[in-house]
Amino acid sequence: MNTILNYVSKDLIMDIPMQQEFAEMAVALISGENVIVGRKTFEQDMQEVPVPNAKQFILSRSHKFKGVKSVDSPEKFPGGYVLGGRSTIASFMPYAKFMILGVDNKEMTYGTMFPSLSDWYLAEMSEYEGFDFNLYIKK
Repeated sequence: MNTILNYVSKDLIMDIPMQQEFAEMAVALISGENVIVGRKTFEQDMQEVPVPNAKQFILSRSHKFKGVKSVDSPEKFPGGYVLGGRSTIASFMPYAKFMILGVDNKEMTYGTMFPSLSDWYLAEMSEYEGFDFNLYIKK
């Protein structure tokens, strides 16, 4: 089973700094689990600082990285948490049953838009200082 995990602005912009409390919650959730990111996200954000205690995968048709497993399609991922970027999340949305979004209270006017949530409903929301922790379930 796949769960999408990401952090966005209230306008669903993806390129924003993550609140420390959400980052700590996310690390606790994915510790010991499989996680997957796209190649660009891995190269930009995770190559130097891997996710602690997680089994990392990269969604890539052509790139291989030492110490990280590559898969070339969502069907070949053994299941776990999908962290990003946008195209990787969009590729996994048909296969995911749950989505956890940290939604920052800040407004953003630029950045990468998160894929549509039209096939998802908000099942639970927890409010924290500066952000909401939202659980979505596929309709």
